[in-house]
Amino acid sequence: MDEQGDADQDELRKEFEAWKEQIGREDEMLMKAEAEDEDRKSKEKSVNKSNPAVLIEDVQSAEARERGNGLFGEGKFEVAVQWYDAAVQGAGSETDRAIAMNNRSLAKLKLGDAHGAAADAKEVLSYGTLDPQLQQKASFRLKAAQELLEMGEDALREKGNAAFKQGNMVAARNLLTSSIEKLGDSLALGLSNRSLVNLKLKDYAAAEKDALDALRLELPDQVRKKVLYRQATAVANQGRFQEAVGLLEHMISEYPDSTEAQSDLKTVKSKLGSGRKEPQAEGFPATGLQFPTEVPSEAPSSFYQFELLWRNFARKGAEGHKLSLLKQISPEKLPQLFGESLSPEFVEDMARVLTRTEEEDHEWLMDALEQLAKTRRFDLVLLSSPGAKASFSKLFDRLSSEVKDQPSDWERTSSLRRIYL
Repeated sequence: MDEQGDADQDELRKEFEAWKEQIGREDEMLMKAEAEDEDRKSKEKSVNKSNPAVLIEDVQSAEARERGNGLFGEGKFEVAVQWYDAAVQGAGSETDRAIAMNNRSLAKLKLGDAHGAAADAKEVLSYGTLDPQLQQKASFRLKAAQELLEMGEDALREKGNAAFKQGNMVAARNLLTSSIEKLGDSLALGLSNRSLVNLKLKDYAAAEKDALDALRLELPDQVRKKVLYRQATAVANQGRFQEAVGLLEHMISEYPDSTEAQSDLKTVKSKLGSGRKEPQAEGFPATGLQFPTEVPSEAPSSFYQFELLWRNFARKGAEGHKLSLLKQISPEKLPQLFGESLSPEFVEDMARVLTRTEEEDHEWLMDALEQLAKTRRFDLVLLSSPGAKASFSKLFDRLSSEVKDQPSDWERTSSLRRIYL
């Protein structure tokens, strides 16, 4: 009976996998059809501009969704998500919002972001008056996301490695992160793999941290060799050439057969001798993008622009620049700018940065905290970020002390404390 039961389960599992694959193909075909239909409707609307029923928000949302669908079809899922973000924010109806969120949920699944995909699908399912087809799509995405969340560490790591081989670095990082969060016996291997993915994504600070965390664990000899090299590569790409020389020399003393380390040691020493600060040579590729080293004169107009600047300042350890970037944005624009893009990690980092504010920043700070709390899903994100709560607690303790003789500010601070803590 047990053997027959196992065989039945295997057969059912195969049928389910085939069904999911078919659903995925149908989804992609539907999205292409939607893109063509939206293009036709958009052209019709542009001709009939006098029609009062045509809202500019609808046109903008449809155009953004169309761009997202096109990028999705090209396999550019990360950028597609950004266009779907715009489509969600600009949607003029519940149906338009649901279509965009369904598409974004599928793109997030392609990126290995099971939590984000599930959140989008659940919100669509919460709309009670939708077309049954939209709700069915949301159900499929939610089921796929939940299955991904329930996967074991080994399966997630295998999926992450497969995504890496396919060149989908964002999905690889998300899946390997989920694998690491399972805290299985292969934690060190997961950290090592994610370190490599972060190098490919040119997130050198994250790559270095993963390598350091992996080196604190017991590693097989060949894995340790790879991790040491990834650590040195990450350090060199951050312009810390003297430190990279030491790491490479240490690695060569342990692994004299490492020709890569020997070659890169010569490269780094030549950079050290020339006094150059930015790595450019083979073996230590630069990002290919030139980010500003100072806060731009104009505030970022999208979360994408904001995040690029924020991450660049983070890599350089420019905490003051991050605070200046935040202060450059009018508080009332924060909810729209951040939209649904807030993550627990970002909120935690932002909370740390806000603790650097001075007494003269009180008015801006309290306005910013009030508006930040209005950002969509903020409560849920804050709940998932205990590190942020610790920083906010420190911030409100300081604020309370500074405004204790100002009744109106004291009351305002107390009200904000209740929201955040």
